Amino acid sequence: MGNHGSGMDGTSHQNHIKRIAKMTIYIDPLGRPSAQATVSLFGDNYGKDGHYSLTSVSNTPEMVWTHAGNSHDVSVIVDELTEQGWDCDMYFPHHGRPPSIRCTHLETAAALEACKVTLVGDGEHGYIRYGSCPKSGYSINHATGEPEKGVSVYEAVFFGNGYQVSCPHYSTGTFESVRAQGRPVYRIWGDVVGHGSDGEPVLKVQKTKKIS
Repeated sequence: MGNHGSGMDGTSHQNHIKRIAKMTIYIDPLGRPSAQATVSLFGDNYGKDGHYSLTSVSNTPEMVWTHAGNSHDVSVIVDELTEQGWDCDMYFPHHGRPPSIRCTHLETAAALEACKVTLVGDGEHGYIRYGSCPKSGYSINHATGEPEKGVSVYEAVFFGNGYQVSCPHYSTGTFESVRAQGRPVYRIWGDVVGHGSDGEPVLKVQKTKKIS
């Protein structure tokens, strides 16, 4: 099992959102802030012209620079990126070849830091769900199309100022996808009656409480 997400109370979360609303924040396909990018050389054949391009897993704008010959001078690229809020670190991926540039977008990195939560207290084990429980009391197993024995949830540890979610490592992709959809979050009480296709606990629900 691994820790795959933390949360804070609703008021604190909204305050964080307001602070970063006016910033330029780049996000990955799951909606998470992603501050890293790389500028690499493409189309170059040992001295012939090519081009530098900014690549990342986020929604950064397309940025391309021409490259002439075997020049190692990337100062124009660094200056332009710095002006646009990037921290740049030049490195040489191959001996004798033109450099690449590691880039960190400072506002996005600051947003990631601002959203970190320091959880206090010993914590209490429990269960969490993204989205309300189905009225039938049974989740659908998406691998088989059949009803589960109860409602699918994730294990979590609850603290006075937030929570830490745990899920099986092989369920991380599903978890991140569900969390990125922005569903309301519920704390769930009940008895474990089985496990879903991703290894998550399935509960016979006794009580629910919306927490964000």
